[in-house]
Amino acid sequence: MLDDEALARLVRKWFDRSKGGRTNLNEPHDKFICLWIAFNAWGARKTNEDKDGKMIKLLKKDSELRASYERCKKDPEFRDKVAEREGDRIYDDRYGTFVSLDDGMSFRSVLGVIYQIRCNLFHGRKVPDNVRDLELVAWAHAVLSEVFGNVVGPIS
Repeated sequence: MLDDEALARLVRKWFDRSKGGRTNLNEPHDKFICLWIAFNAWGARKTNEDKDGKMIKLLKKDSELRASYERCKKDPEFRDKVAEREGDRIYDDRYGTFVSLDDGMSFRSVLGVIYQIRCNLFHGRKVPDNVRDLELVAWAHAVLSEVFGNVVGPIS
């Protein structure tokens, strides 16, 4: 198990990669994967939960992430970015249901949709050259990057 300092370095490196800082990541899927690795490592430590679904459930209630989201919502461009996906239906084949962004200003709803996009990507249900999949993954990266960026801090 990583100590706090090692975890912080790991999170920082993956977060930096997601921004294209130390690599030339221009592909939305690659950027999101790097970001998710950082977010997942941080979230697992924060919640003491290594099962992603349970971790997300706890992070939806996390005061630090919620406060970051509230700061982001003050930016009209961020609100517009979130609103782009309002009403979209993202298929969850585990349950044969759809997850949707019913209330774009709800942190729980936004994180739920981002997590479903992540699940679909990591389990092979997002195609790199499908236009809609590219848009969804790019959106998830942009929104999570803003929210998580407030928690991680500026890129060094």
